Amino acid sequence: MNKWFALPHRTRLAIGLWIALLGGVLGRVAFDKVTAQSVLPIYLEGGRRWANADPLYAPMPAGMDLYRNPPLVAVLTVPFTEMPARLAALLWRVLQIGLFIRGLKQLLRDVLPTLTPFQRDWFWLINAVLVLSAFNNAQLNLLLVASALLGVAAAARSAWWLSAFWLVLAAEVKIYPIALVGLVCVCFPKPMIPRCVLLLALGLALPLASGEAQYAIDQYRGFREAMKADDRSEVPMVRAPRDWTYLPRSFAGVAVPREVSLGVSALAGLAFVVWVAVAGKEERLRLAFCLGMLWMLLFGPSTEMNTYSILAPVAAWLAVRDRAGWLAWCGVALLVASVIRASFPSELFHGLGFMQPIAAALLLLHLVLKPGGNAERTVEPCAAALPPGT
Repeated sequence: MNKWFALPHRTRLAIGLWIALLGGVLGRVAFDKVTAQSVLPIYLEGGRRWANADPLYAPMPAGMDLYRNPPLVAVLTVPFTEMPARLAALLWRVLQIGLFIRGLKQLLRDVLPTLTPFQRDWFWLINAVLVLSAFNNAQLNLLLVASALLGVAAAARSAWWLSAFWLVLAAEVKIYPIALVGLVCVCFPKPMIPRCVLLLALGLALPLASGEAQYAIDQYRGFREAMKADDRSEVPMVRAPRDWTYLPRSFAGVAVPREVSLGVSALAGLAFVVWVAVAGKEERLRLAFCLGMLWMLLFGPSTEMNTYSILAPVAAWLAVRDRAGWLAWCGVALLVASVIRASFPSELFHGLGFMQPIAAALLLLHLVLKPGGNAERTVEPCAAALPPGT
């Protein structure tokens, strides 16, 4: 007990917030209706359809959104369909949040070792708040960002196969994290490109080997058609993508055509590749991580409110690093405000969806103006890997 009170107040706050996050969400799942505040039933329906060789992308049961993930996600979800629903809901969240916490620790140890204890405490605090929504409703975004963290950290310590595995897993889960895969390959072309290409091919082939090959091929075709048909450029604002195109719709009533948004996404991706390629060696991997995650949100397909949970580590890092400035903290404040707003009924504080793309744009602008940070100080890497207060 004396050791606890000897910790700085901010450290106790960070630990307490994480305990509240884990206990609150897992306690709710343990005792609440198992389908409440959860998108897991959509993933489980995909797993059941795969196990029964039913079309993955056919209309879903009433009350469920469309299934939009690649066939590999359905394959990986099949074991959860064999469990009692409550156990599956708990285990799904525990596995993802465990990987996320592990990823944060490895990022601090291998990529951001120069953060002071004060900065690390704030890093953990910000991540706890910003990841709450994804953890609560069982979004696969938590697995995506955990895989990105583990992959980038592995690349920093030259664990090339492990890095390729985690980065490719993120891309296989949601497709658009291929942007981060590409940027890390720009940082380390010789060791990463062949490994990522091989693992991408194996990931695409796994569904073919897990059952009837023709059925798997049909599901890939169904996925392609579902993605082509998923044009949300002129849907009601409540379902509009929360990327950069949300801003002209919010403030000028202008719906950006899909062809234009895809063109802008391609140009932004090319600019990010050049930016990483010309960056200094010491800063290149951190820059690739930040730009990869920001591209997914501002320029990736079908960005939704909970997708912004994947920005938590980037937002936290940019805010707590040396000389962060007001742009980064304004971005974090808007992201936190969005999490708080989401805890209220949808009819309250309606029409504030623009906060998240503005937050991401502010973080990108901050990165443009202040690309470096903390590079001048050196600390023991092992110290930065410890959780708050240790």
